[in-house]
Amino acid sequence: MQRIFLYILFCFTVLQTRAQQQIVQKIFGLQTQNVSEHIIQMNNGDFIFNNTGFNPSTLTELSSDLIRVDSSFNLIWSKRYFFSNNRIRIAFFEEVSSDTIIAVGGIYNTTNSYAGLALLMIDGNGNCITAKIINNLGAFYISGIERSTDQQMFVLYGKYVATSFYDERMHIMAYDKNLNFLWGKHYTYGYHDNITSAKFYLNNGLLIMANSAGNVDSSSTEPCCNVLLIRLTNTGNSIWVKRIGNMPNLQPGGDDVFAGSVLVLQNGNIINAVETNYFAGFPYTDIIIQKTDTSGNEINAVQIGNYATQFEYFSQIFMNINSHIFIRYRFTSNMILDDNLNFIAYKRIIPNTGSFGASRQIPLRTGATAVLGSRTDIDKTEIIQTDSIANIGCYQLPTITFPYQQVSFPNSIPMKTLQDSSITIQDSSITINTISVSYSDSLLCMTSTATTEYSNNDGLTIYPTVFTNGINIRNNIENTLLVELLDTSGKLLLSKNLTSNYINLSSVSKGLYFLKIISKSHIKTFKIIKQ
Repeated sequence: MQRIFLYILFCFTVLQTRAQQQIVQKIFGLQTQNVSEHIIQMNNGDFIFNNTGFNPSTLTELSSDLIRVDSSFNLIWSKRYFFSNNRIRIAFFEEVSSDTIIAVGGIYNTTNSYAGLALLMIDGNGNCITAKIINNLGAFYISGIERSTDQQMFVLYGKYVATSFYDERMHIMAYDKNLNFLWGKHYTYGYHDNITSAKFYLNNGLLIMANSAGNVDSSSTEPCCNVLLIRLTNTGNSIWVKRIGNMPNLQPGGDDVFAGSVLVLQNGNIINAVETNYFAGFPYTDIIIQKTDTSGNEINAVQIGNYATQFEYFSQIFMNINSHIFIRYRFTSNMILDDNLNFIAYKRIIPNTGSFGASRQIPLRTGATAVLGSRTDIDKTEIIQTDSIANIGCYQLPTITFPYQQVSFPNSIPMKTLQDSSITIQDSSITINTISVSYSDSLLCMTSTATTEYSNNDGLTIYPTVFTNGINIRNNIENTLLVELLDTSGKLLLSKNLTSNYINLSSVSKGLYFLKIISKSHIKTFKIIKQ
């Protein structure tokens, strides 16, 4: 009878339409100390990342390269770029059209002195098609590059040091995909301002997150250290400004808040992340993840960390195709939440085979992620592919639990006025010399394929199929669904009407189960594994 049940169950089980994933760990490098900081996935599934080589004894920068690998991290090409005899250290890059990337980097002469800023357009073989040098920009410290297919432009953002440390301004420059300058602006709120994160706001303008510091005296009602959330038009004009956390007048050195990253959801709501010791008190630091409406007003927020367990700081926030929010903690770990800030998992993304520090992590089209970082024990670059809940396959260190709780962190309109001023730039076309360099690579680990998501043409998707706490269900079939959980013998363990897109299964034991979803017109059964 049990065999008959399992056979019938197998016939009902939905085959996955999403390709299975290989989880890979691979090492790249030259005979120098290798540091890599940025990686993108191309439309065809390949990856491009940068690599900067240092002399291990003196830490003098020797080279800066772009490297292209296929979807399994097999080397395709590696290139180095020069303007005259000056090398170009490429820091950020994005794909702007099929198999074409734009890149930005500093020009450095033979004595390692900064000599200007270069914009490059590079084809799929790593050759420079065209390039420009910005002549009059001065001290522009770029935090990142962001592009929009809908708005047909990309922006460089960060801070501009106008006169000194006490006159640092938020700065944005916008270009079209052919490297033509569109507009540029400075924004001033305090005396020490810097954009830490920028995202295009759907198909209409920009959203930026920035740090701002100002002088505090006994009569001031303005905090010394602000985090600002700013909505801009697609020409850089301010629509609204919010101060993240309605912070009181604070003294330097305690109860501060610092800007991190920002996300824009499909409905226009906003996720932002900050570091603060507002709750625990100096020197303890927490992470606050906040969800706001389209005007920057708080919907809810969560605090990660407390006195006993410090989160210290985080490095990155992004969302995968399953609407999972990944918060990369320092160089080592992922906290994963859903888009309502409910906890899903906490995973270490470092292997226990040497000292590894993640510098960048990106979502992939499969729901998986790719992690770029450095192995300090062998001075090499390492790339790790994870599954949709940050499993790295081999050599994974055990999870560490961090405190997590709902908090109130309301936003307010800043007391000061955001001032902006347009800028013009002068640039000139330049010729870039490209040379090929030879990189060695070695495979550290490759696991068997893992299915992370089941999907079917009826509009029903569940993920992850290998879970720790629960299962997410994306339902485009009908409003009312009955969900049943069965063990391998066919015993019914759970039966309930689906009232949200998440089923908590943390109480079940580890092992194989079948999840049956029943509607008026469908019966679908999925195989899932509790780990």
